[in-house]
Amino acid sequence: MNLSGDQTDMAFYRYGYGDWSAPCWFLGTQEESHPDEGSDLKERIEVWRSLGSRDLDDCLLFLPEMARILKLKNKMQGEDAIVNPTWIKLQLVLRAYWGIAENTLNHKSRQQFQEERWGRHAGISCIVHLSGLAATDANRDLPADLFRPERFAYLREKIFSNHPQFVVMYGMTRNDSLENFSEFSEKIPRADTALAKFRRVERTIFALTPHPTAFGSTNADWIELGETLRRLVNESS
Repeated sequence: MNLSGDQTDMAFYRYGYGDWSAPCWFLGTQEESHPDEGSDLKERIEVWRSLGSRDLDDCLLFLPEMARILKLKNKMQGEDAIVNPTWIKLQLVLRAYWGIAENTLNHKSRQQFQEERWGRHAGISCIVHLSGLAATDANRDLPADLFRPERFAYLREKIFSNHPQFVVMYGMTRNDSLENFSEFSEKIPRADTALAKFRRVERTIFALTPHPTAFGSTNADWIELGETLRRLVNESS
């Protein structure tokens, strides 16, 4: 399929949300788009261009603007704020890592956590993807692996120049494995859980997991992942 210039630019330059210097990274294969988006990602590209065509956007700027263009109720703010199923599980990890017990939270406090700490510029989390093009049921013919070597190289440089405390790599295939980031990873003795395998590369802990929406994992598994990451990072410091 021939891509437009805007689609090609997004595929090459856009990585996700947050801050490269954030201590907590989540790396997936491809962002999920909204069902109302067109197959050409025209609305997403329009928002991306309007915000400066950055490699990382701010969730609290990008997603509300997407909602405005698609004429949706803003789902990132207000009492009706929701997140996609993938991010629900990953936010469990982030809260557990920072020692926030789920039984102390209600809907409003979870919403506040999302708005303040999830994928924000100058924030604590970096949410990035191997593909720069979001996936919809209508655009499965868009190439998800476009510029993959260049994107691996860019992500590798960002990881090893910023030294995040951890990187959760979820839903990766064998071709998208940790070896693309470093030839030298150290297995951490007695750290693996039913959900995750852990490796250390320099000062960063990598957790290799299934996709959060894959069958079989529970909320408790993802909370345990956050707690295990906190322990491993503390032991390494």
